[in-house]
Amino acid sequence: MTYQTNYSRPLDDTGEHTLQTIAVVNGTVVLKDQLKDYQFRGQELFHMNFLDFMLNTYESSMDDEEENNDAEEGDKPKRGRPRNVRVPYREEANKPKSCRIVRSRGHETLPRFIGKWFHRNDREIDRPMHNASMLMLLKPWIKMDDLKDHGCTFEETYERMISGTSKQIITFISNAQYYYECSDGAKEDEKNWKILLQSQPSNPTEGSGPDPRALPDEARTDLTPPTEDDIELARAIKTNSKERVFGIGMIEDAIKYGIFDDEDREGEFDKGIARLPTQEEVENIEKWEKVLQDVGITTDGDESQVPSSTAEVEPSTSAGTPIIEPAVTGGPCNEDQAAKSNETRPKLAMLNKEQRRAHDIIENKLKEHIAGKQR
Repeated sequence: MTYQTNYSRPLDDTGEHTLQTIAVVNGTVVLKDQLKDYQFRGQELFHMNFLDFMLNTYESSMDDEEENNDAEEGDKPKRGRPRNVRVPYREEANKPKSCRIVRSRGHETLPRFIGKWFHRNDREIDRPMHNASMLMLLKPWIKMDDLKDHGCTFEETYERMISGTSKQIITFISNAQYYYECSDGAKEDEKNWKILLQSQPSNPTEGSGPDPRALPDEARTDLTPPTEDDIELARAIKTNSKERVFGIGMIEDAIKYGIFDDEDREGEFDKGIARLPTQEEVENIEKWEKVLQDVGITTDGDESQVPSSTAEVEPSTSAGTPIIEPAVTGGPCNEDQAAKSNETRPKLAMLNKEQRRAHDIIENKLKEHIAGKQR
């Protein structure tokens, strides 16, 4: 059983403190030295930097009994997932009964840095410590001398590491600096608040306050709570510009083709529920069905060989059976254009008013697209 905690102890008489990690392992209190563990890691882990070493491995005791059982069983197949890789420390670590176990792929272990954050990289006074810290954390090393390339400074070694490193390390360095970007932003907001409060009158009345346009440039920021209009405006601005242009174009086309014209739609869809056919209409349908079968066309879509003789049928047009005529509409064009179009393209006469309108919209958009004028 292992229990781990942190405590602070003074470094010297100056009163400065440093954090140390202790752990209780099998009833014994030991000082946790992660740098020492990393320095004396097994040879199989030499390729790991300090951050990867702490995230992708963890310490455990070597189970002698389990190792003996493995030796006795030999190559017998086992149930369950494969055993994780175990890498013993080198002799210098003085941990003969401990090892590092490599975590399974896909784990979600996150680092926790205790104490002061890394030095920032955008100030000349802090850059050397930032470079040295990142090298110790992100560059594989065995001895401290390995942190700096021979004949190079920390900055030169750091730049060389950055130029040939992975995207993951670049992202980590950027995230470390993001802490200071957030801190600077918070301090700037606090400064603006103070400027705003100092510019207000000593006895402000309701609705009074400083004009943001009269404030200094660094204080010209909207510090009032957003209204519903502000939120809607932000949503509108956030909308994809292509989607907004497309939507505006569709509304313009709808108005152009009269889709929103209520007069044209009056009574268009108020036709009620279809009634049941009369006996005379049923008989008429059966006659038509018999004729179709005689000429080789069946109602289920199958076609048979057309007989040599053909049947002649007169359609029944009694008073109770209305003759169905195809609907003819002009669509968005005038009646002369519609009539001329129907003559050259007779199938257009089969469309009702709404169908013709939809047909013309699609046809015109296709023509614009072919001509390269489509939005």
